[in-house]
Amino acid sequence: MRTFLLRLPVLLALAATAAACTGAEDGESKTIDDESQLLEVVNENRRLEAELAESERRLVEDCLDEQGFTVHDELELLTRWYVAEQEALVEDYPSNFLPDPEVAAEWGFGQWVYSDEGWASGAGDEFNDIVGADIPALDLDNSAFNDLAVAEKQDWYAAYAGEEYAASIGGFSAPAGEDEAAGGSDDGSIVIDPDLQEAVAPGGCLLEMIDALYGEAEPVAATGEAVGTVWSWGPRSPQEEADWDALRESYRVAVIEPETAFLDCVTAGGWGDWEFDRAGSLPISAHFNQIYYPDSEITVVEDGLVVDPGSVPEPPADLPGDLEGQKAYEIGMAEAFLDCAETTGYREDAEAAFRQVQLDLFLSTDEELFAYQDELRAAIANAQEVVKG
Repeated sequence: MRTFLLRLPVLLALAATAAACTGAEDGESKTIDDESQLLEVVNENRRLEAELAESERRLVEDCLDEQGFTVHDELELLTRWYVAEQEALVEDYPSNFLPDPEVAAEWGFGQWVYSDEGWASGAGDEFNDIVGADIPALDLDNSAFNDLAVAEKQDWYAAYAGEEYAASIGGFSAPAGEDEAAGGSDDGSIVIDPDLQEAVAPGGCLLEMIDALYGEAEPVAATGEAVGTVWSWGPRSPQEEADWDALRESYRVAVIEPETAFLDCVTAGGWGDWEFDRAGSLPISAHFNQIYYPDSEITVVEDGLVVDPGSVPEPPADLPGDLEGQKAYEIGMAEAFLDCAETTGYREDAEAAFRQVQLDLFLSTDEELFAYQDELRAAIANAQEVVKG
């Protein structure tokens, strides 16, 4: 399934979309027996999704080219249609608020680099290069589109997905000397309105592609961390309709003891009274926002919703006021958290529990998963015919 949000396209990570045969002939039983086998299935589906995505993107770009738009927002197109194979069945854990030891020793939780002083020093770029080296967008050259005038960018977005979409993603800033009435940042980038929740219907070349391949787009309730309504088209993975709330609850039940032991260790070390959120993570950023942005309102987000920040510990009263002292505090906390995670076995137990509940979920929907793969292959065949004209 492809989704369409009113804000910048969000790459909805398909944590696992499994559908493949493990060697059986047509008509015979198809089974997936273990995690390694399921990972092979996941990546087969990823390859199919990538093939279908390439056809969708090709049709949209051809449509734009025909209208004279030969310079594209490559980041926008990458975000919507990028599909990559997975190195592991689960790549993002609730326990990922814990940094790697080598990162903790130099960067702490990586929060100080986003302070005004830390960012001005260039630490933010260096940190992002270290922790985000595998993000494909970092290697993408979008300079040609960035150099376009504000009006040209707005026209491209309107042709790409409709006037309503172009308006909903926010204003643009103009380069020096140009009209800045549209608002926006000072670098020509899109400004996102955080209050927007409902997606606009796709239009422009995006709608032409949808009409050609799927007939129509369907409004559906958003899942996961997205909020409101999104528009979907194409084969819909059964994983997107899974009961993720139940999965999360199963995980939290499985980690009650290691979470409790970890928090007891943290409290005993003098690092404050913390509480895990519904997803099994800690509000690390909210805690350090109190330090690096003391005049800002504390915001804690769970599942896309702002919740009561009462569970965020306050910084110590004797915390130094300079960045070096605050950075030392952050590094000390990060290393103490890692020590507690190791001595209590929290990280190992939490990751094992999260893998298991996801594996149990994926293995319980064999028939739906195999049907999804058939749908992908049929959609690819149809898309290739449309592309050929």
